[in-house]
Amino acid sequence: MINHRIALLHSNISAKAFLKIQVSFFSCSTRVSQTIKLGEDAPKYHVPNKAHENDPIKARVPGSLFYNRTLAPNFRLANEPLYTNPLINFVIGAKRFTFAFGVVGLCFSYLMAQTQLILPEFCTIMSVVAVLPFPAITWLYNPYVFKIIRVYDITKPQTLESLTTDEQLIVQRVNWSGFKVIQDLVRVDSLRVPTTKDDYEARFGFVNLISEDPETKSVKYFYVNEGFGNIKMERIWSLAERRSGVDNDMKVVIQKCKQASVTVSNEVVSKIGKGLMLLVGISTEDTKDDVEKLASKVLKLRLFEDFSGEAETKTEWAGKPWQKTVVEAQGEILSVSQFTLYANIKKGAKPDFHRAQKGHLAIELYELFLKLLRDGIGETKVQDGRFGNLMEVALVNDGPTTIVYDTKDK
Repeated sequence: MINHRIALLHSNISAKAFLKIQVSFFSCSTRVSQTIKLGEDAPKYHVPNKAHENDPIKARVPGSLFYNRTLAPNFRLANEPLYTNPLINFVIGAKRFTFAFGVVGLCFSYLMAQTQLILPEFCTIMSVVAVLPFPAITWLYNPYVFKIIRVYDITKPQTLESLTTDEQLIVQRVNWSGFKVIQDLVRVDSLRVPTTKDDYEARFGFVNLISEDPETKSVKYFYVNEGFGNIKMERIWSLAERRSGVDNDMKVVIQKCKQASVTVSNEVVSKIGKGLMLLVGISTEDTKDDVEKLASKVLKLRLFEDFSGEAETKTEWAGKPWQKTVVEAQGEILSVSQFTLYANIKKGAKPDFHRAQKGHLAIELYELFLKLLRDGIGETKVQDGRFGNLMEVALVNDGPTTIVYDTKDK
């Protein structure tokens, strides 16, 4: 009898709880349907920037050395950084270790001097040796960037025009002690890359991104490890390079050949006779317009002889040179993708390829380039290699005739 009453009690509680959940669910649904009305302006449903209230964004403005500005509540930081340096712990450790080493070295030198058992000169030398690494490491790693985070204005619609107008970044670095993060507010349109040795401020190459504020004329130096980042960071690099006049456009190496072939894993995958051998490079800034311009130039370029006319020189030319296009000469085209055309070897011995477009984006433009060539000369007249594969390219250069073309050449 008691167990029966307990079971009844539990069933009543469960039923009431279930009924309460149902009522609250329907009441919430009713509230939502009454509040949200189609056709009203989106700002009515604006979500407050709670993150700013709890942790406001503080940054150093151009021309200042201190945190003297808190950004307005309408700004927030992106959820994911554009760039994060996983090697920053090495920099933090170096600063903290050299600081501790200097303090301990000074104390030890002082104690040795107090004993009067060791020459004062030796104690002085020891203290200098202990202290010197800290200012050297601090000076050398001062431009070293920890994170780069985009700043959004939540009052503006998240359109491409809004995001790229007055675009700002928070650039985080580690302070002199290695225990605190410094945040610099930087405009994207103020960034450029070094073009002369003076830009590096004699830091042994530890500066590769510079911000020059147009209003205050202040200059800030940063070092960003180019091996890390994402596609959005590649865009920032491209804008900075364009502002510095760095060549970053679609390139092609055009070679007139008697024959050419591509071999992959000991298998000949493509082969042509008389025609053009192309090495095609696609940069992070290239568009369909660049592809169309490049394809048109290749098809219109007059590199072949007109054998119906006489040679104009006393050399061994057979026929009149520079008269016919590859289409008119009934030649073929072998095209090979070549991202190494954008290698940067200004600093160090290892080539840097960050200006070359990423594979999944480059292949779209490259396939469009092949399509335009085939439309102009014929489907069977255009061969290509294997995109992204290790290839062996062989050719017999006719002439030799080799031309390098850039889509931004004027």
